[in-house]
Amino acid sequence: MISTKLLVFVATAFVMVPHAGGLKATQPGQLEEKRGFGFFDASEVMKRGLTFSARNAEQSEFATQVVDFHSPHPVAVKLVNDGDRPFTFFKRGTPFEEQVTSKILRSMPTTSTFLGKVVGRELKTPPKDSLITLNPGEEISSTIDVNQLMAFHEEGDYQMFVDFAVVEFDSKEDTRPVANATQSFISAEFHLNVQDGERKATRTKAEIQGKFDHKEPGLYGCSAAQGEALVKAVTDANEMLDFAIGQMERKENAQRYMGWLGADEACELWDGHPRLMLESVKRTILGGFVAECGQCAQEMGDQADTTYAYVYPADPTQTLHMCGAFFTAPDRDDGIRLKRSQPGAIIYELLHFHEYAVYDVPVGTGGLRDIAKQNPCMAQHNAENLAAYAEYAKGINLKEVEKS
Repeated sequence: MISTKLLVFVATAFVMVPHAGGLKATQPGQLEEKRGFGFFDASEVMKRGLTFSARNAEQSEFATQVVDFHSPHPVAVKLVNDGDRPFTFFKRGTPFEEQVTSKILRSMPTTSTFLGKVVGRELKTPPKDSLITLNPGEEISSTIDVNQLMAFHEEGDYQMFVDFAVVEFDSKEDTRPVANATQSFISAEFHLNVQDGERKATRTKAEIQGKFDHKEPGLYGCSAAQGEALVKAVTDANEMLDFAIGQMERKENAQRYMGWLGADEACELWDGHPRLMLESVKRTILGGFVAECGQCAQEMGDQADTTYAYVYPADPTQTLHMCGAFFTAPDRDDGIRLKRSQPGAIIYELLHFHEYAVYDVPVGTGGLRDIAKQNPCMAQHNAENLAAYAEYAKGINLKEVEKS
């Protein structure tokens, strides 16, 4: 008998809509609401001329392929500039960088686990070699392996999404920090039908977690100074969480809550998720903290000094792999998010271990507040928005921000 994991692949392209500080997406040629992103005029959308698509890398767009989870399942993603002007973007956090460093794949239903790593970075001016320019008529493509990045726990049909935030610059000479550049959210979807055969197509969470080294709570490979900074950051993060969760429970300061997370009634299906996620982070901190300081240089290379930390959401020990930017970060955010605070970085990274934190859209303060206004469901399930709310619940450094 042939061992099977049947993947029925159907791809749908989406158009990207540039929006300064905000995020929008819609399907080309249609006027419809797509996963809460709002209603947009398709004719205006098409003017930009940018399309993003995902499809089977080896066969046709509507191919059926029989594999098992031990074999690669390549998916080709492509961004095309059919517009009339160049498009320059930051490749970090997209499928077009050398290694996947953000949660670019998700599924509906959510009975799956993302196996890759999620990296937290500074939002300062990017190096020129990290910017890509597509002139009119040009395209860029890449191949990602679904089986390397995702594990499915149940058989059945899955609606898959390749989506991420893309940061646009005027050119490679643009010196704006990432936090102040134009942010857009783009997405393409395809469909998989996962079926168990002789060799199982599905993997349980226990099987996945068994791949990680077991660690007891503690610090690994950290100097005395690094350990001291981590302990203080965790203590401060716990205090921030206490205050933020308390405000949620008592429904205090609704204006500030809506500023970062939007209106609850706009996301009734997932009502209460923001508090559940922050409570989960607090339990992790109280139950024992695991951090290591010795692997970042090898894993992140020349990006180590601009990276706060990275995590593997599938890791049952919830280990934070600490990097250079964390230890030079302030103990409070600057209000613009060019440089995240140490306690804010702890909260942000630990949120990635929660199944409800389905988005990882790192943008500046203005962009986060735009997400809350335009798409509360995304805001309430975006690790960046939740971390910002927890950090700013007391209103620290926000007098100017909250006027916007």
